[in-house]
Amino acid sequence: MVAIQQSYLRQNGQSIYGSQLPLGNDDSSAFCLDKAFSTYNSDSTMSRWTLRFLCLIVLASWMTALKIDAKLNNRYVAFQKKFRSLNLQEEQTFDMIQDAKTKRDKILRQNRQQQRTKRLFDHEARMSEELYELKQSSSNSEVSKLIEQRQNGITSSWVKQRQEALYQKIASLQFIAQEQSRKRVVEKYGPGPHRVKFEVLTGQNARTSGSFIVELAPIDLVPYSVNVFLDMTTHRLWDNTVFYHHSAQHHVIAAAPVNFGTFDPKGHHFEALGYERLGFPDYSSSYPHFQYTLGFSGNGPNFYINAIDNSGHHGPGGQDHHEISADADPCFGKIVSGHEVVRRMIPDRSASLRPNAWEDYDLTRIVSVRPIIGSDN
Repeated sequence: MVAIQQSYLRQNGQSIYGSQLPLGNDDSSAFCLDKAFSTYNSDSTMSRWTLRFLCLIVLASWMTALKIDAKLNNRYVAFQKKFRSLNLQEEQTFDMIQDAKTKRDKILRQNRQQQRTKRLFDHEARMSEELYELKQSSSNSEVSKLIEQRQNGITSSWVKQRQEALYQKIASLQFIAQEQSRKRVVEKYGPGPHRVKFEVLTGQNARTSGSFIVELAPIDLVPYSVNVFLDMTTHRLWDNTVFYHHSAQHHVIAAAPVNFGTFDPKGHHFEALGYERLGFPDYSSSYPHFQYTLGFSGNGPNFYINAIDNSGHHGPGGQDHHEISADADPCFGKIVSGHEVVRRMIPDRSASLRPNAWEDYDLTRIVSVRPIIGSDN
């Protein structure tokens, strides 16, 4: 092998490093050849380790880049959430500012009106004092009569202004209650339309089962009444109660908060939940008492089904039990299915001219009243 290598080098006259090899004896040639090959192997080993080291550096750099990219993505997502939150806060702040401006303008208008009223009252008071002095100093009966008329006119004007101011305050409080009720209905029951299902037993001895569905009025019209009735049905206050009808009171089918059969009152259940009466008659002229609509009797909690068109009889000024003559019974729903069941509730078999006991009425048992939620709606 050595001889072959030496022969090759002699023929070419060069080393593996490209320099001229001295041609000498065989021992010196073999030494040079061994040295050249050992140097080549050493350089190859160093190149492989260098390549491995570079690969490790590239891999470490790539992993570091991935980690940095993940951190940047997380920070970007957090920044987006923060940005959306700031936008929402900005919108809410803008709405609050607009509401504050509206309330400020309303307060300024009320203040100006109160100042005008005060100036008018002060003027009338001064006039009354002058008229009183004039009356004391005058013996003319005609002058005294004119002075008395003037004083009565001043009193009447002042009372009228006070009534208008009280009406405005009542309307403002009712508006606040309506807005709170509307928001509560949307949060608890959704935007609507809202429906409830009545399961009843009709006929003699209440043995014929049936049901009908009531769609409640839009919450933009009578939100307070809708909220109260939905809460009543959610708490099952009207379960096992009574519908009653009599030919002498044929225009309505009334519901009473009493237990069917025993007719013991359930008023304490309503009072425990704060529904012994409505705070005010939440009526809208856009939702009158047409046939097959439901309305609260005065301030509740009793309600009724309009068996005929009662838009005039139960509309504004039609009832004497309201504290303000222009008020009306709240109409809060209409029957949308099951009309035949409702017609079975008024068989007109009542014999007595005036009902004196529960036995004199056509009775229907209210088995249950439930809000229809979700896909069943």
